[in-house]
Amino acid sequence: MWSCINKVPASKELAAKFQRKIYVAYLNVSDTEQAWRRAIKKQKLKGAGIHLRADNEITQKIRNAYNIGPIPRYILIDKNGNVFRSHAARPAEIEQDILTLLE
Repeated sequence: MWSCINKVPASKELAAKFQRKIYVAYLNVSDTEQAWRRAIKKQKLKGAGIHLRADNEITQKIRNAYNIGPIPRYILIDKNGNVFRSHAARPAEIEQDILTLLE
């Protein structure tokens, strides 16, 4: 979880920069619901993107569908719901891919 938390500031910056042009979804696959809710509050993420939490069964389906190994994982999905990049760069390095998708 901690490597995910370290990326939160860059993720929030990216969402603010591309406000109304992109949606950021945070998917938690490792914490209890209580820990997940505490993290959202502590990181001041309420209102910053979409927050989802998956149970073990859903987590396994997501990991299989998107070939996800270690987390955090960044996936870019285009406006039609197609995966543009399943192993996207970290938030601080992803701007060029977002600009490509917005063309």
